[in-house]
Amino acid sequence: MSDFRIGGSNIMWSGADVPREAVFGAAEKHGFGALVPPAPGGKTALRAALLEVYTRQKDAIVRDLKRAGVEGAFTIKDEQPTYTAAGVPDLAYAAELRVSLAPGCTGLGYASDLIFDPPDHPKIPEIQAAYVKECSTLSAGGVGLFLTHVAGALRGLRVRLSGGVWWLPAEKADIFSALGRDLYTATNGTVIVQRQNVVADEDGTAVLVQGVTEEITVAIGKIREEIGATGADALGKRALEHRRDACGALVIRAREFECMLGVALTSLAESAEACEAEAAGAALAAAADDVLVQAA
Repeated sequence: MSDFRIGGSNIMWSGADVPREAVFGAAEKHGFGALVPPAPGGKTALRAALLEVYTRQKDAIVRDLKRAGVEGAFTIKDEQPTYTAAGVPDLAYAAELRVSLAPGCTGLGYASDLIFDPPDHPKIPEIQAAYVKECSTLSAGGVGLFLTHVAGALRGLRVRLSGGVWWLPAEKADIFSALGRDLYTATNGTVIVQRQNVVADEDGTAVLVQGVTEEITVAIGKIREEIGATGADALGKRALEHRRDACGALVIRAREFECMLGVALTSLAESAEACEAEAAGAALAAAADDVLVQAA
């Protein structure tokens, strides 16, 4: 029997592109369905489909026509190497196919969303199939974004600001682990959630104190920068009130970790309170300016 006291868990995950419905089904089971990002539709899905099809063909270029003033259209050019009279390579680009989104396209993943020129190109069925698949696929980045939202909803702590590792109290880690098991099953082992229990000793506590300190300090710095903006970048009364409320949430965050970790985070909470007061004062000043403008 171990004498180590568990102080929550570190959560990590890995994954790749998967069907969005598989992720949504597992998420909905645990009440997190609303946090699943939408699958990319329209132009994003079309670009991904063309890249998937044409990465298998050498000397092909997929070019976005946005710079030419055409939104939601791509041209595929066949790069044909030619040579000048002096024997110097000269690349001429021969247009092979143009693909664009149909007017009013909803991006829901229908083959009819796409318009082809010429309309009888041999790769059309392959491109249509790839587009339909992309419109129902959640990328690896989308999976990571979803799991990040879940960790945040469970009041987890990003141990590294660069991401990748979150700490959760034991009871919240149980919820995340259960979600991870269902995701693993639903995606046939593509999405993997790992849990590493943390020993509640001095070193483990120090890591968490550092993590919450960095999180709150960075947030305060960003809010102060926004509050101090002037001219065209100056925030209005409502935006400043939102920043005030965000600072209040940071105060609560600091107090929560004081209770969970059993350590004093007084200076951190006081910094958030000071920022809250600054935002409140700026909001009052903005409101007074609005009154003067209306009176004028």
